[in-house]
Amino acid sequence: MLSFYIFVVIYIIDSNVKNAVWILLFFFLQHAFGSEYVLNESALHSDTREFSLGGLICDYTTEKTTEMSLTCLIPFQLYELSVRKLDFSRNLFGLASKVEWYQSGNEDWMENNVSLHLGKQLCDHFFLGVNACLLLVDQGDEGLATALFTELDGHYRLNENLILGIRVVNPAGTQLKSADEYVPLSSSAHLGAAYSPTTKCLIFTEMDGRIHQPLRLRMGLEFDLYKSFTLRTGFSTMPLMPSWGIGGDIHHFQYSWGGNLHPILGFSNGITLTYRW
Repeated sequence: MLSFYIFVVIYIIDSNVKNAVWILLFFFLQHAFGSEYVLNESALHSDTREFSLGGLICDYTTEKTTEMSLTCLIPFQLYELSVRKLDFSRNLFGLASKVEWYQSGNEDWMENNVSLHLGKQLCDHFFLGVNACLLLVDQGDEGLATALFTELDGHYRLNENLILGIRVVNPAGTQLKSADEYVPLSSSAHLGAAYSPTTKCLIFTEMDGRIHQPLRLRMGLEFDLYKSFTLRTGFSTMPLMPSWGIGGDIHHFQYSWGGNLHPILGFSNGITLTYRW
């Protein structure tokens, strides 16, 4: 099932970018393990805008401005699991680049991740990027565990109103090294779309699949009331979680606040502040 949704992209896009998509397929090696270390998708991919739109993973933007963002997420109102995130984006030598760091946990268990994303607009419609990530997990008395893994992402503009997005997380099946033990990292593939029926409205839909897990669906809706005030809502499945948020632009600043509701664990929320120049 996972490969099927990726193959759909090949038949939709034109011949100029088919080779790039085959690269994505070639590197996505599925690994079946009994237990694995699940990567923190919210920390890796989402600021609070994506968080409030159902937790979107696919990206549909090409970095064209220099910007710095600060994000704080508090899952289930547990400060022990809070995520602190800082990223800096800038175009360098014709490449869209982003350096990102996040930290989650406390002195008993701490996860740090540093990543470098580089992307290139291959043609007028197609963007392809790669993200190199260094994961450090401080397990307290059990010592430090490390892993170096990659992600592949891209998006293709079908027309003025519709963009397709794809992201493959840990395609090579990298493992987390802890002392003399190796623990598999989770791998997943995400296929999404962003549709703009009007200039003020964006609708997002996304499916993701992973080994021995059912497909997950995410959907989001964003509506601009004013330039400085945007309403957002969405949901994700497995389990079903509604989400909501607001955001907007004020001169060089951008703000975003969002939350979601887990049926058992409760309420999560976060805020992102961005400065562009």
